[in-house]
Amino acid sequence: MAWRSIEGPAALQLSDILLLLAASASWALGTIIAEGHKDSASSVALSGRELVAGGTALLILSVWRGEPATIVLSDVSLTSLLDWIYLTLAGAVVAFGSYIWLLKKVSPTLVATYTFVNPVIAVLLGWAFLEENSLPSR
Repeated sequence: MAWRSIEGPAALQLSDILLLLAASASWALGTIIAEGHKDSASSVALSGRELVAGGTALLILSVWRGEPATIVLSDVSLTSLLDWIYLTLAGAVVAFGSYIWLLKKVSPTLVATYTFVNPVIAVLLGWAFLEENSLPSR
């Protein structure tokens, strides 16, 4: 399959691809480091450290790119604010804490199967609660 050039807002740039690869590599490295610290710290402490380190890195990158200057608080709806709070608590704190806890209980290979399960659960939740029509119809 040949690469097609995409222009406009959906255009991928080399920097975007490199950032995605770096994100995957840092996740793998974090998993390896967490595996090595199974007995030394609690799951909550490990996940807290990793979330603070990741948040700090993203904040620095955001400031470096000048993104804070583009925020218009009046454009933030209540729905998007509540969604952000949900994703922060459920998607980051609860899910990531569970991930770290699981790393202490089972092998990283078994824990990595979440990458196959999460998309299926996300589609089913969207279909069940938000009436999204993302399931194939027969």
